[in-house]
Amino acid sequence: MSGVEGDETARLAAEVDGRGPLFGGRRRRRAAERLAALRTPAAVRALAAAYAGSPDRTVVAIAEDGLTRLGGQAEIDALCEVVFSTDSPRLADLVTSAGYRHSDPARRALLLFLTGQFEDYAALDFDGGALAAARTAADEPLRARLAERARESGRIEWVRAAVGSGRDEAVAKLSEVEWDAAIGMLLAAGRPARLWQLALRAPSFWSVRILSELHAYDWRPDAGPDRARYRELTALARRCTGNPAAGDDDARALPGHTGKVNRLVTTPDGTVLASAGNGGGVRLWHLPTGEPMRQLADGRWFDLAAFPDGNLLAAAKLGRTALWRLPSGEQVGTVRTSQHESWSGMLLVTPDGELLIDNGRTASRWRDPWGPKTERADDRAVYHAMLSPSDGRFLVGGRTRLPPGTDVDTVAMSGSGTAPHRVVAIPGTALVATGGDSGDIRLWQAEAPRAAGVLNGHTGWVQHLAVTADGTLLASAGADRTIRLWRMPSGEPAGVLTGHAKGVTALAVSADGDVLASGDAGGTVRLWRLPSGEAAGVRAEHDRRVTELVFTPDGGSLVSGDRRGGLWLRHLWDPELTALCRLPVHELHPGRLDALPEAAPGTPHRAWADAISALAWWGHRDDIEVAGPGRIPGTADIEVSDG
Repeated sequence: MSGVEGDETARLAAEVDGRGPLFGGRRRRRAAERLAALRTPAAVRALAAAYAGSPDRTVVAIAEDGLTRLGGQAEIDALCEVVFSTDSPRLADLVTSAGYRHSDPARRALLLFLTGQFEDYAALDFDGGALAAARTAADEPLRARLAERARESGRIEWVRAAVGSGRDEAVAKLSEVEWDAAIGMLLAAGRPARLWQLALRAPSFWSVRILSELHAYDWRPDAGPDRARYRELTALARRCTGNPAAGDDDARALPGHTGKVNRLVTTPDGTVLASAGNGGGVRLWHLPTGEPMRQLADGRWFDLAAFPDGNLLAAAKLGRTALWRLPSGEQVGTVRTSQHESWSGMLLVTPDGELLIDNGRTASRWRDPWGPKTERADDRAVYHAMLSPSDGRFLVGGRTRLPPGTDVDTVAMSGSGTAPHRVVAIPGTALVATGGDSGDIRLWQAEAPRAAGVLNGHTGWVQHLAVTADGTLLASAGADRTIRLWRMPSGEPAGVLTGHAKGVTALAVSADGDVLASGDAGGTVRLWRLPSGEAAGVRAEHDRRVTELVFTPDGGSLVSGDRRGGLWLRHLWDPELTALCRLPVHELHPGRLDALPEAAPGTPHRAWADAISALAWWGHRDDIEVAGPGRIPGTADIEVSDG
């Protein structure tokens, strides 16, 4: 085709596809008629695209008339190629009705398969070779269409083409749509025994998936050695939820709050999550499932504190604090804590179970629920309070500096010209860090108190602070959209984490100190590996500012809340678990299992770890029995037959 002809075809194709005011219906139809008259391969491709996707019925009719009267093989081949690249049932039906065939035998077989002409396809590609070659060369959308056709047909040819070679490396590279197709086809064809064989050599995630499908199919091996193996593996597979192989966390929305989520806490044993907000009151959720347990109170609540033994929960609202027993939700009582209803309450609990209630103008320290108390009063605004892990003192950040030795052992700290909105104690040291609207982070010796240093770096308000449990690393979140890491107790900079598009408003560190979570004003949550600061993923369920983040005690789940009441529970897949789920069963040697993460019973992590361990044990047992001591079978030792 000459350059002039090519330009003409391109112009006509643009006019047929035109949807703007300059491309009226009459002009589109004239362009379609010209393309139908040209009958060049390029014109056929443009006409086929219009037939597949044009909303203009007249254009579609013109295209149909032109495409059903093709005479040359080059034009027919061009039309068939559009079928490969365009998922249009209308176009596939036209090619089938017209009896068109591609000139290339492999492409002809592929076209027959895609258009559902399975008898003709089988005659051309009896061993599935053309289909296997097409699958290898195809892009992901075409592979997905091939898989879907195979599932619809119930034919075994796709399984032969996809996994019939017996090569474990081929099995390991199958995509999700291919695995779905293979499983569905084998079950539809009544071939569960073949699936059972496949489960013993697939990547472990798909082994678990296959085992669950076999149990739902109500199939089991004949009596023999396989029976015990099958029974144990299917029982473990049925406990597995989520998709760790994809690296995607298992996220669940926890509905109920209608206003800003102000505070999230978990009980020390990690079985209960409590949430408090501006709408929706105080609520309890079961962990790790996220199932709602009960609503303890409605209205607007600002702070929560769980007692060390996990049997009591305190919640504070304007001028009032309430106490409930856990997990029953029985209310112990309420107490009025301030005459100033404009002040919200802040709560802290010491390791021995004493409760501090601070309402800005009064602070009360209680032993035993609503028993004897000590109290002090002053005129100040309190922004944040923290418990010192070294000596159990309460550290309060506000506008004024209080002298030490008050009747409730409260120490307040502030720098020149700044109000410390955030206070955090550094475990294992006598240091306290404060951050506020100046952008500085100030270190204090809590006993004196006296200044111990200033950490400079943020160019805007320091909105949050978090520290690892061993006290070696401090993280600070800024309105300047950065997170800064600092080594403690030296205060030496340890890295700047970037990636947030808006100011960072919340931080949380897992109990083991390996993961940092950060949330920003746009609703994005990011994860980071510590101490390196390596990015570990982005989560974006929230559409408003993230106000709260908390890890469960085992570090396996993260809960995040936002200013609109959105609350999400995420089970975070450990990267080692993700890697193991992608390995074929025969590669799950005992040495690899040392990388399996520790997880609490009942968690999705533990269920997957147990299933992978069992697959490895049974697979290793077969290695010894089949290959002999000290020999691991290779790909040549494993062949999955059609039987």
